Amino acid sequence: MLEQRRETLRKQIADLNKADVLEARARAIGLVKPGERAFIVRGDLEPPPAPVEGDGDDGGPIGWLTGIF
Repeated sequence: MLEQRRETLRKQIADLNKADVLEARARAIGLVKPGERAFIVRGDLEPPPAPVEGDGDDGGPIGWLTGIF
């Protein structure tokens, strides 16, 4: 158990010496390269749910009649 944890930590330390891993970790905390622009995206990124169709209501004042006919 401890040996496995030690090997995992050694691999993580070795990975920090790789440029692509170091860049990915820096970008994960919001850093950008000189000359790049940072953008902040606000709001909900998930699309709104699709409207329910075919529920028998046309939305009008007598919409309940569509369920009868």
